[in-house]
Amino acid sequence: MDQAALTEKWKAILHEESLNLIRNTNAEISPVYAKDKPYIPVDLDVSPFDNSKTKKEGVERTYKGCDGYAPMFAYIGQEGYCLHVEM
Repeated sequence: MDQAALTEKWKAILHEESLNLIRNTNAEISPVYAKDKPYIPVDLDVSPFDNSKTKKEGVERTYKGCDGYAPMFAYIGQEGYCLHVEM
């Protein structure tokens, strides 16, 4: 799966399915306005997961000082609709 996620075809599928999730759940994504122009806020952040006591492969030291991984999430719109982001 890790190798597949690196290909452009899989990236396209992940992006398409993320958009389908937003559409199918009728997620409200409200803009903020600046000088009467609408903008959709997007906040990107990692969320460290502690995997210190597991045998999970690929874990590294996180900035929180534990062994784990830190997937990236995007929070979209004023509502903070959350998506997992693959980099």
